Amino acid sequence: MAADDIPNEALPAHSVAEAYLYLQFASCGKCGKSPLQADGQLTRGKQFFELPARCKSCRDATMLVFDIQPEPSRQSAQSKVINATSEPSQLIDVHGWLAMFQQIISASGREQDAVASRELVEEAAACLDEALKFYRDDSEIPSPDAFFTDAGRASFRKSPERYTRATWMRRRLQLPVDPPALPMAATSDKRWWQFWR
Repeated sequence: MAADDIPNEALPAHSVAEAYLYLQFASCGKCGKSPLQADGQLTRGKQFFELPARCKSCRDATMLVFDIQPEPSRQSAQSKVINATSEPSQLIDVHGWLAMFQQIISASGREQDAVASRELVEEAAACLDEALKFYRDDSEIPSPDAFFTDAGRASFRKSPERYTRATWMRRRLQLPVDPPALPMAATSDKRWWQFWR
């Protein structure tokens, strides 16, 4: 079930990293604009994880509630791995992952510091890996349920050729980053998901 289908319940996430990345696509309940920004830390509530957020446009505050599975440990909460499973995201659709990939890869090209640029390329590759999970059974185009946001559906209707698997596989093979085999812990306290903003 897509996040848009359950607005009053906990949002399904595969990791803490995915929950934070979702802020880029979440819309304000008051003005309808996006993105939101974190207004505190993700914390464990009675049943789910809670993340206070604020609209970047109107500054309205909200609380996002996530059901993170598998439940994160202290170590995995600091991990750069977005989704250690083969299941596609239920929070961010294929359009969102591809848009994020393009945004981060562009930022890496503008980055002067070689180490910082490399980190951005790794983050971009992780986003592209998430997008590719929506291509099932060697299909060349994602199934319709891979587009579960208004922006994604509109983009696919306008330019379906933009979403061919071959295009994005070619881009992925050009990146000097192997897909992660196992979750890797972050090496610093820096919140990597905010690095490129």
